[in-house]
This record gives sequence, structure tokens and C-alpha cells, in this order.
Amino acid sequence: MPCFDDSAERAVLATVMLVPEKWDEVASILDEGKFYSPNTRSLFRCLRELRAESIPFDTLTVANWLRKHDLWGKQVEPTWFSETLGSTPAVG
Repeated sequence: MPCFDDSAERAVLATVMLVPEKWDEVASILDEGKFYSPNTRSLFRCLRELRAESIPFDTLTVANWLRKHDLWGKQVEPTWFSETLGSTPAVG
């Protein structure tokens, strides 16, 4: 099993959702393949696609995108998603 840190993966993506201006910086360093967890890989893909279409990263929009692409409950568990967003430290 490769070395990975689920908490770090989650924190990066949750922070980008809270501070979308950081997307370009994060995306210049990371890509979908850098994430170990299917949850974080799928969430990264979602954020990348939404950004490409200039759509905001709000929770409802992200959840709807994941449903539309048949990833909600399969690649991204709803409980995981909720915990990820709820456990992110305040930024600012």
C-alpha cells in the first residue's frame, strides 16, 4: 500500500472549496493522480471540472455535480464529504 495521508488530502480540497482563489495554486502542483483515495480523486476531478466551467465550489453545487456524474455514494461517500467539509480548520 502506498504511503498517503487521507487527512491531508481532505484538508487540501476542503480548503480550496472554502478559498476558491487557491485553486490555481493547488492545481499547478497536484492532479487527480496524486490522490490515493477514490473519494479525494473524485472530489478533485469535480472541482477541476467546475473550475473549467467557471462554476463556484459551493457544497450544493459540488454534491449535485457528483450525483450527475454518478459518483455520489459510489466514489464519494456522503458521510465522508460532510465530515471533510465539517472538519476543515478556519482559514483567514
